Amino acid sequence: MEKPRLWRVAATALSVALTFALLVPEGSWSADAALGKKLFDEKCQACHGVKGDGRGPIGLSLTPKPTNFTNPRFWQGNDSKEIPDAIRKGRKMMPAFDLKDDEIAAIGEYMRAEFGKAAK
Repeated sequence: MEKPRLWRVAATALSVALTFALLVPEGSWSADAALGKKLFDEKCQACHGVKGDGRGPIGLSLTPKPTNFTNPRFWQGNDSKEIPDAIRKGRKMMPAFDLKDDEIAAIGEYMRAEFGKAAK
C-alpha cells in the first residue's frame, strides 16, 4: 500500500476510535452491550425511542404505546425473562424477531446498562 493511502487509512481508523471513545465512556458498556446497542438501534429504536422511553417515531402512533424502559416499574419485574420472551415471541403490537440467543442477550444487557440506570 502506498504511503499516502496508508496514512489516510490510519487517520480514519484513529478518528473512528476517538469518536467511539468520546461517545462511550470508558468501562460503561461491555462488548456484548455494544452489540446490543447496535441491534437495539436497528430493531427497537423506531418504536421504543433513542432514550428507551417508548417515544420513537413509529411508537408515537401505536396503541398501546411501546414499553417505556426508563420507567422504574419495568425494572422491578423479572426483566431477565421478560426481555428475551418479548423479543422472541413479540408482545401486543411488537413483532417477534428472529435473533440468535447471544444477540437477544446483548440487547438485554444494553437495555439494563443504558435504561435500567436511568430508572433508578
